[in-house]
Amino acid sequence: MMDKMLERLNPPCVIKVDGSVEPISVSGKYLKLEEMQKAVEGLIEFVYIGNKKYAIIVNEEGLVYNLKPNVFARLNWGKILVGNILIVPKRMLK
Repeated sequence: MMDKMLERLNPPCVIKVDGSVEPISVSGKYLKLEEMQKAVEGLIEFVYIGNKKYAIIVNEEGLVYNLKPNVFARLNWGKILVGNILIVPKRMLK
């Protein structure tokens, strides 16, 4: 069920704090560290939500920088995550 919901977002994409979704372009077959850092606007941290097909990545220092809560994460996963959320098919990670 969660896979289908994430597939509708057409990953790789960024879910902004306001709930809007923006696709991201990838320079090759795999997503680079710099591309992930740009998407979350900082250092990256992987978050486990019980999904097997997609990686969920957030700004590691989001709480330190008082980033706003991400509405999507709260409503869909019941998790309090802050800042932008990057959703990437795991096959795009090296």
